[in-house]
Order: sequence, then C-alpha cells, then structure tokens
Amino acid sequence: MIPVKNISSVVTKRDGLMYTKVVVVASGNTIDFRVPHDSAPAIKSLLTDLVLGKVPAPGHTPPPPAQPSASSSQAGSAVEQLQQLAQLRDAGILTEEEFATKKAEILARM
Repeated sequence: MIPVKNISSVVTKRDGLMYTKVVVVASGNTIDFRVPHDSAPAIKSLLTDLVLGKVPAPGHTPPPPAQPSASSSQAGSAVEQLQQLAQLRDAGILTEEEFATKKAEILARM
C-alpha cells in the first residue's frame, strides 16, 4: 500500500500494443502499473486528483470546515501577538518592562 501523501508524481508511458505503464513515484521509489491503454488516463487522473486533494482518499472522511468563533479568533490573535512580543523581547528590541506592559494590555482585551 502506498500512502497518497508519499506520491510525488504520476505519469503514463506506452508499453506495447495493448498496455500503458502508469508510473508512480513515491518516496523516491518508482512503481509501474501495467494497464490497458483505455484505463490508463482514468487511473492517472484519479491518482493525480488524490495527490492534489481534489477527492478524498477511499475510507477517509474529511473533517468539516472549522467555524471560527469571535472569541477563538481573538484568542488566536492574542497568542500570535504575545509570540511576536516575546520574539522582540528576546531579540533585545523590547525591554522586559515594555514586554510586561504590552502583555498585560493584550491579555486585558481577551
């Protein structure tokens, strides 16, 4: 079994009068599937769509899209701001006092 996330490319090559090779490159390995000419385009298309995430993998139910609430987006924004402040403090741009003051302001808005 090949995990879809490991597939890096899918190409087809003619292989005789009746068959086409569907060549799958996954994790540096090349796997050839010999299929009838008329089946090759559909197989290549399906594998390509799986790799690009256009169709869910068999047996995989994608999670429903997250509905961000106002409070969760504010909390996420506050966390990001605090991380940025910490980086500025760690880089020596803000003093510890300036960091503490701004941190208190951000936390008060939550």
